[in-house]
Amino acid sequence: MEDVMEGTEPDYLCTPEQALHDVAHAETPVLVDFDETLCLRNSTEEFIDQAMFGLLAAVLLRVLEITKPWRWTGGEPTRDVWRIRVILYTMPWQWSRWRRFVQRRGPEMLNQPLSDALRQSRGRVVVASIGFEPIIRPLLEAMGWGDAELIACSLSGFDDRASGKLALVQSRLGAEVVAQSLVVTDSRSDAPLLAAAAQGQLVDWPDALYMPALRRVYLPFDYTTKVKRPGAKYLRRSILLDDFMYWLLATIALTNAPVLHVIGLGCLLVSFWAIYETGYVDNDRCGELYESTPKLSRQYATHMVATPRWQPWLWSLSLGVAGIALLRPDGELVRITAVWVLALLALHALFRVYNRVEYSTRVWLLYVLQLARASACLLVVPANLPGAMALIVQAICRWIPYYIHRNFGLKWAQPRMLVGRVVLYAGAVALLFIVDPFGPVWTWTTLAVLAFGIFKARHEFAEVVREASFLNDPKAGTTKR
Repeated sequence: MEDVMEGTEPDYLCTPEQALHDVAHAETPVLVDFDETLCLRNSTEEFIDQAMFGLLAAVLLRVLEITKPWRWTGGEPTRDVWRIRVILYTMPWQWSRWRRFVQRRGPEMLNQPLSDALRQSRGRVVVASIGFEPIIRPLLEAMGWGDAELIACSLSGFDDRASGKLALVQSRLGAEVVAQSLVVTDSRSDAPLLAAAAQGQLVDWPDALYMPALRRVYLPFDYTTKVKRPGAKYLRRSILLDDFMYWLLATIALTNAPVLHVIGLGCLLVSFWAIYETGYVDNDRCGELYESTPKLSRQYATHMVATPRWQPWLWSLSLGVAGIALLRPDGELVRITAVWVLALLALHALFRVYNRVEYSTRVWLLYVLQLARASACLLVVPANLPGAMALIVQAICRWIPYYIHRNFGLKWAQPRMLVGRVVLYAGAVALLFIVDPFGPVWTWTTLAVLAFGIFKARHEFAEVVREASFLNDPKAGTTKR
């Protein structure tokens, strides 16, 4: 179900019983939503869920979520156009699979009470959906509504999705017909259409259920991005553009095959996170079991993300071996793999202990976890001294906010730690220079780490500069001492 839009619910919220009564006695046009209204499931998600190669489909959709190509085609409303097209381009047989699926399962998805009420209505019945016409039509036929008048989006372009349901419906029926209509929908995003109609009814049907596509397919990072840290930003900003980039900056100076090095590190990152993420799953479950007021995301209660016991280990071991083979083609595959596996087992055990101890003890275990997250790659590939320093600084700066929070009772915050990271690293480099002016401080790694850190912290640096003032400056808010 979609989130409630401000002002929509009190104006249009209606019980299923009232909606059925009004629909059955309607003499005006009835515009009925499809997904989770006439159909008790979401047609787009069900279509994707029927992909023959679920793992491949899940990987492709993950790439889309990271790259977000819909930014250039009308924004978030066009997201599903990209998802469907990717599935069809890679699996063109999906249409035949979909037709066979709806013939078997379509009838049980029908909202039978609403269907009966619509057949009693004396008004014109129009199925109006922001879903896709070639997906919905076969489903309507299987439900016994093959002759229904359908307004839905095309897959040939992005305009239908970008313009929204109201514009789509008005372009097909005219504003006058819409203004005379009874609109029945479950979607809070249909507020403009509800407002334009003579009567709008927002109904949550008790048997309707939003089932995300490929929910039974396990992928690393799924739990992190959908439950623990909802949204793709965390994967992109905190894992790829932070963890991975610092792994890369710390180690790439010592490789003779940079392309293979990048690919190998990528495999190693996924291998590490497949196990690290199981700690997140266990953390939430322990919070629910043992804490009176657990800090769980809103998505935890409703998430449909696969959290199998053994699949993360299969992903981790296979990608770990692949990454090590690319990073260390020197005949030490067995030894280094053994070290890597032992480290992952230790990480798993440590996270489980962390999740079961009280908070004063957690403070110290978290630093070990953050150090592992920042520097696990060093078990496989070497780093020079400036690179190793960068990874240690990374772990410290991620740990400090939690330390402050737990020991001083302050609200959890990130007190400009990107700036802090640059300052701490620059200070360490300066001390190293003082101790040994002609030593290992003068490397391209040092410059790359500093440059990347300054770039990431550019907005925080700008804030620091804007807020800078002298004690006698009125904006400083200080008094003479």
